[in-house]
Amino acid sequence: MCPNMIPQGYQLNRSSPFFGLENQATHLPNEVNSYLLNIKKLTSRSSTTVWTNEILNVLRPFELDALLDYDLPRPRETDQKFARWRFWTPVVARWLLDQVEEPIQQQVQSHTTHLTFADEVFRTIRTVNLGHHRLFIERELEKWQNLSRDNFDTATDFIMAYQNQFNRLKIEGEEDPCGMALCRLLNELEGEFLRASFIRSEVNGMGREVDYRMFNYYCRLLISETREFRDTDAGGGFDAGRGRGRGRGRGRGTGGGGSGDGGRGSDSGSLGGDVSYRNWRRGDVRQPR
Repeated sequence: MCPNMIPQGYQLNRSSPFFGLENQATHLPNEVNSYLLNIKKLTSRSSTTVWTNEILNVLRPFELDALLDYDLPRPRETDQKFARWRFWTPVVARWLLDQVEEPIQQQVQSHTTHLTFADEVFRTIRTVNLGHHRLFIERELEKWQNLSRDNFDTATDFIMAYQNQFNRLKIEGEEDPCGMALCRLLNELEGEFLRASFIRSEVNGMGREVDYRMFNYYCRLLISETREFRDTDAGGGFDAGRGRGRGRGRGRGTGGGGSGDGGRGSDSGSLGGDVSYRNWRRGDVRQPR
């Protein structure tokens, strides 16, 4: 029998009904034919973390995720539910192998002879893909570091890409602190969007660190306002305000650009006068779209 150990990077579901129970068979369902949905196959260029989460999301409704849990020992043959475990563990093991591309299947088969045990197959898949996963993280970090407003036609597209990439890294546990990420975003928008200065002043006056909820709130606020600028100005106000990159010209209005007096009037009116995070938490401000 293989030693009970937690695969590297695998986060135990401590809120699961399986946590702290006797063994992998404790809550297994009866032996019935069930169809487990296929997910997007794990490849050498995809995220092992995302794949793992999707695997658990399929197994949990059937109460089969305990079969992957190395905190739980396998049942003894004298266990009342040993027959259930013996039925389900090869079913899940075969299904796991079907959720990875063929080269990874071949690597797994060359690393272990215990292909009937779901926990062993799960651990081996993650182990053989560790090198690929490290390269995946390096690519995602490089994408994050290279994100720049200059590479996007509109501010909306840039903010959405920035937020999405931050969330991809957060899933992997590789994200920058939320305050640092927000500061970088505001720096990219400085001089183009007056709301950026308002947000910076508010954050500096809060006396607390920016958390993930605050980061997402400000991203949604910025996206909502940039969309309203685009709709109001029909392409001439916000996104043309910078006068740099991909043919964006000078904006219209008294100031000529996003920081002029015309821009200030649009900025203050799009979501109402006060869109501070504090008032949003109190329910005084409508949720950004």
